[in-house]
Amino acid sequence: VLGFLKHGGNSPTQIAQMRTLVTLFIGMTCGGNSVNWLMEVQSILDKNRCPIVQLINDDKGVHIVAAVNLYESVPDSSLLALTACRELVDKQLGCAIGVAMGQTFCGVTGARTACRWDITGAGPVRAARLMQHALAEDLPVVIDD
Repeated sequence: VLGFLKHGGNSPTQIAQMRTLVTLFIGMTCGGNSVNWLMEVQSILDKNRCPIVQLINDDKGVHIVAAVNLYESVPDSSLLALTACRELVDKQLGCAIGVAMGQTFCGVTGARTACRWDITGAGPVRAARLMQHALAEDLPVVIDD
């Protein structure tokens, strides 16, 4: 990304900005195949214009971070996120979902030699905490007010 900018590419404001996102932090709660689970979840997220930002598979399990309004401005973004949650729950895929909306930094993070594109801010952090609450209380979805 930095090399692209050095050679006359887009301005930094086009690759880093504050956006109002609806973030979904989705945890896998079923004991099945994570690849099959991911494919099912991704098809529902894609249908609801909620692209995946990050896949996490670590000692805490398999998680997806996705966000509505990420690459394009979407009218009724909250409604799209809730529709995606409803479809995930109705399909009984084995998900614990945290949903939060808020101003979010979208752009390059890190240093010159090691950087990546990411989202960060109060909304994504809140969505992660709400997903943890959903896991602890055995709830399918917890939504920020």
